[in-house]
Amino acid sequence: MIEYVYDDTVPKRIKKFFEKFLTHSKGTHANKPFVLLDWQYDIINQLYGSYTENGLRRYRNGLILVPRKNGKTTLIAGLCIYELLFGESNGELFACANNREQARIIFNITADMIATSKELSKRIKIYKSALYNPRTK
Repeated sequence: MIEYVYDDTVPKRIKKFFEKFLTHSKGTHANKPFVLLDWQYDIINQLYGSYTENGLRRYRNGLILVPRKNGKTTLIAGLCIYELLFGESNGELFACANNREQARIIFNITADMIATSKELSKRIKIYKSALYNPRTK
């Protein structure tokens, strides 16, 4: 049986990253810092805080089912940006949606978050249908 260890170092790092570098791109919170809601941080804690004894993350995939207008898309956008900067070298990210329009919304919000940040836009290139971090070759 595999034993799991909990370490909140990475979830705390992600929370700081969100609050320091990310802003909301639309709605009533537009241009305001991205302060994670409790349920959003709980998801990050689950995905990034549990490890096997040899240091591998317990969860490699996540499915978030939350009603509309609760911040799922912005959370996913922020996590995509974090992974683009600090994830595995040559890693690929896929944000899935029910249809092409919904997938485009996720992409656009992610791109907007990058474009509105001087720090992020220096590190991540935005193309028509892809985001690229040259440092992760």
